[in-house]
Amino acid sequence: MSDIKCGMAISGPYAITADNLRLVSDAGIELVEIHFAEPNFPYNDRRAVEAARGALETSGVRCRSVHLDFEPDYDISSMDPLVRTSTLDDMISALPAAKSLGAEIVVVHGSDEPVEPHERDARVRLLTDSLTALTEAAGQVGMRIALELLPRTCLGHTTSEILDVAGRVGSDRLGSVVRNLRREYENLGGRIEFETLVEDLDVQSGRV
Repeated sequence: MSDIKCGMAISGPYAITADNLRLVSDAGIELVEIHFAEPNFPYNDRRAVEAARGALETSGVRCRSVHLDFEPDYDISSMDPLVRTSTLDDMISALPAAKSLGAEIVVVHGSDEPVEPHERDARVRLLTDSLTALTEAAGQVGMRIALELLPRTCLGHTTSEILDVAGRVGSDRLGSVVRNLRREYENLGGRIEFETLVEDLDVQSGRV
């Protein structure tokens, strides 16, 4: 029988407390994803990170992943070099805090939107450069980067585009939130009737 575990995302000021996480544990949820963004979670505040780590240890809930921010001025494929560089620098600076909380995966968005058709190719190249640097930094602390499948005009809005970016980056530290989804889901006895549109689900080695 496959070892499927239930997880949930946690977001919001002061949400990561021992009392709140005990409620999560009492509901049978073992894994959480923490949203790294102000004011949801001040990941550059050492005391806040230590308090969150203590709350996780007390509750028995495990942080499997963190989700980095996504805003118009927080975009690793932005055509504005200042926005792109500051975003990448901040993402890299967040990795030690994510590692400290026990996270194995850092989830990122490929872009904000809209992404205009005439700039898409250029932004894919910028995204590739940023992800190459980010995955190298993640590898140094033993973590993986997951590029999220997004809707509408965002970069990474189809599995084929995500696979194209992953191929350009060429790193075993870069995956996708839908990596191996079809094969793993079918191994669990399910059936998938779509090609490119899926929900935010990560199934790896029989684990959700």
